[in-house]
Amino acid sequence: MNRRAIITAGRLAAFVALDHPRPANAAAAAAGTPPPESPLMMLFRRWAAVEAEERAAYAWGAPEDRCEALSGARQALDRQIAAEPCTGPADWIAKASALSAFGAFEIEEGDHRALWAEARALVVP
Repeated sequence: MNRRAIITAGRLAAFVALDHPRPANAAAAAAGTPPPESPLMMLFRRWAAVEAEERAAYAWGAPEDRCEALSGARQALDRQIAAEPCTGPADWIAKASALSAFGAFEIEEGDHRALWAEARALVVP
């Protein structure tokens, strides 16, 4: 094993340990099932579906009331995601992605402060 492989393996192990708490994953692995998604990740999956539908509606010239309804549904999910605590790095990435629409928009003032506080909590012991 060369130096690069050792360093990479250590980084990957540290990331996996941060992202996947052991007790739940160990039980899921023993049962042969994938670990359950966090509440934030479940919200993010709903958000991604609504966001994709909203983009398609605007792109295809859907009626304004349909576009507004989808926008309202996505914004409601934005608020729920902002309020949900991150349980690991994957949650944080999902939250940042949703709150910025994958970088298309800036994260609002109050949300970005809370988001960076969560990042600090995840990486600073």
